Amino acid sequence: MKKILLLAATAMLLIANACQKENPTTQNTAEETLQMKQYLADTYGFKPESIVEEQDHFVVEGDQCFSIKDFWESYGMTVENEFMVDAAHEAGAANDRKHYRYTYLVTKTKTIKIRILTGVPQAWQNAIIKAVTDWNAMAGGLTFMIQYASSPASGVVNVSMKTLASDEFAEAYYPTSNGQPGSELHINPLFNSEGALNQNGKVGVIAHEIGHTLGIRHTDSGQGSLITNVSTSCKNNPDPNSVMSAEGDFYYGFTICDKQAYFALYPK
Repeated sequence: MKKILLLAATAMLLIANACQKENPTTQNTAEETLQMKQYLADTYGFKPESIVEEQDHFVVEGDQCFSIKDFWESYGMTVENEFMVDAAHEAGAANDRKHYRYTYLVTKTKTIKIRILTGVPQAWQNAIIKAVTDWNAMAGGLTFMIQYASSPASGVVNVSMKTLASDEFAEAYYPTSNGQPGSELHINPLFNSEGALNQNGKVGVIAHEIGHTLGIRHTDSGQGSLITNVSTSCKNNPDPNSVMSAEGDFYYGFTICDKQAYFALYPK
């Protein structure tokens, strides 16, 4: 996510009553949660401290979401859409400041429907329209369409408002193992006003989160699978103005390396 500050890791505190036996259901649920978090760290290269459990999903690195429901079916490495290359790289290494991808990509459709649900303010709607226009202007292998609806649907990116942490602009889900795009994109209403986040910044936030729904991870983070079929310059140099940069409220459009990374994953 485009963030104001890096999130501090959230510690989990499990309190047991010494005078009572532990509820087996609660114990099993806690163990399953730990297994899920460990799986995300081991398989996808996320840092354990960056994985935060919320009510019905995990949030990783501030804005990348994984639903707890049907977790293993959605993210388990058991289907033909899986993609495994080099293990995640250590963040900060000079020669690893590049563009990265998530394990799964969108394979079931060439048309990405961005479904704007009731309640999204006009300023954010305008930002979505601009971001979608810019994604389409790159003329890659996907076409983006906007829908307006009162309820969510499957197989589309459902955009809605959701109160998040005070330093989070938005969050989004990655594609799942069935090859569909990330199903949800949440916008933080704390940044509705122009004073909280200007219109250009809103466009950047939406363009960034759409990238996550396609399976593109944070640029220059050193986390994920390297996108290698790009130019030598893009493989070996940082890209601080990238739309997929993890921080900032800027938007200068897609960089040359943003475009190359997109074309590498979704060629025309």
